[in-house]
Amino acid sequence: MRQIFVMLTAMVYAFPAFASCSGPSPFDALPQNTQAELRHISNQVPYANGILWQAEKNGVTSYIVGTMHVSDPRLHKVMQALDPHLRDIDHLFLEMTAKDEVAFMGHLTRHPETYLITTGPSLVDRLGETHWQRLLVRLNDMGMPGFMAARYQPWFLGLVLSVPPCMLEEKRKGRHGLDRRIEQQVFDRDITTSSLDTTETLLEILASDPIDRQVEQFQQSLSLGISESAGIESVIAHYFAEETQLAWEYAAFNAYELAGPENAEYVTTTLEEMHQALVVHRNTLWLEKLSPALSATPSLVAVGALHLPGDAGILSGLKQQGFTITRLPIPKPAIAD
Repeated sequence: MRQIFVMLTAMVYAFPAFASCSGPSPFDALPQNTQAELRHISNQVPYANGILWQAEKNGVTSYIVGTMHVSDPRLHKVMQALDPHLRDIDHLFLEMTAKDEVAFMGHLTRHPETYLITTGPSLVDRLGETHWQRLLVRLNDMGMPGFMAARYQPWFLGLVLSVPPCMLEEKRKGRHGLDRRIEQQVFDRDITTSSLDTTETLLEILASDPIDRQVEQFQQSLSLGISESAGIESVIAHYFAEETQLAWEYAAFNAYELAGPENAEYVTTTLEEMHQALVVHRNTLWLEKLSPALSATPSLVAVGALHLPGDAGILSGLKQQGFTITRLPIPKPAIAD
């Protein structure tokens, strides 16, 4: 792997930066027939809509919630919907607990060769002047000095740039997405909390490509000439409308529109690699843990909402393992606060 975060940077969170996570959704500005077509495509996917689910097997009831990592005032209504179920669980599964996230960053600190260019030319020389100047626009928006970015391997720089500035600002203010809010809510209860991802797995996904391959993919993404962003506003709007799959379909649509028809094959290949690595592969590994655990212990699984829908999604995987899957309602005020 992979150009996934390079692609994410170029296609989803590319120039310019966001000042706020709120605002009108660009999806709503699309022609009505385009919106209808994207919704039709989305609705062909299993479990395309819904963020709160119940999974039952062997008389054991567990819950699955699709999370959003960006803070939003409306999340407190989702927490209210979750609260009765938090009283009934003995185990909480997260993509990565706060403790393990700190351990992951600690691993990078102890092994700088994992994310820094420690030998040979810097990223400036490796990318070339044209690509570097394009990248500097985004770096300036982020307030990141070029000399610092020039030391990063492309996978890590792509990861850093894929985080919207509005999300960083929310974190600086001590505001968290749904996963951390849930973790804080159960902190003082006798509930086991576990990570589904591991440091080793994440690094295998993110950082296993040689530096030359990373640079090549970064150059390809930067050369697409993108000057707009898909907009995190649309991601947030789709989340609170519980249109989980539609968020992905719109991001893909926007990627094709921005890249142009001449780059359609590249976009198709890269989106598929992104989906396979970030969603399908991780879902497969997670289900190896979740299926036996949820069969025996009442649990809550809180993972990014895009891990839920689809034939390779968490919900389809659990259903194939004999679980009965039921969608649970989120009160309307949670999506129209």
